[in-house]
Amino acid sequence: MSAFLNKPLVIIDGEFTSLDPLKQEVIEIGAIKIDQRTMTILDRFEEKIIPAHIERADPDSLRVNGYTADSWQDAIPMKDAFTKLAAFVGNERATFGGWNVTLDWTFIAMAFRECEIENPFDYHVFDIRSVA
Repeated sequence: MSAFLNKPLVIIDGEFTSLDPLKQEVIEIGAIKIDQRTMTILDRFEEKIIPAHIERADPDSLRVNGYTADSWQDAIPMKDAFTKLAAFVGNERATFGGWNVTLDWTFIAMAFRECEIENPFDYHVFDIRSVA
């Protein structure tokens, strides 16, 4: 079996304040870690993130992702969320997966860089939408 399949697959679902990663931000991350050989779910992750610039958010994006100040009361700072996400992914250089993988990957990679946290993912990505 290839070394690629020995790495976990982490499916990410990000919620953002709009679809422009250069102007907007991640406000929620959901993830599941999967054993690629057996497709068994190994672990789950979810964190809401305190938006730094909610005033720049697209109202339609906030409506779609369900953002309200009340529902984000327990949100944590972005650096804390990405520190926890890196720990969740672990040091196995997991494969990054998602439904719209290019969008999620761009936001997530930029957030790791902004937080000065090493991106724990392998360079391989898996776009679920392309095989659905």
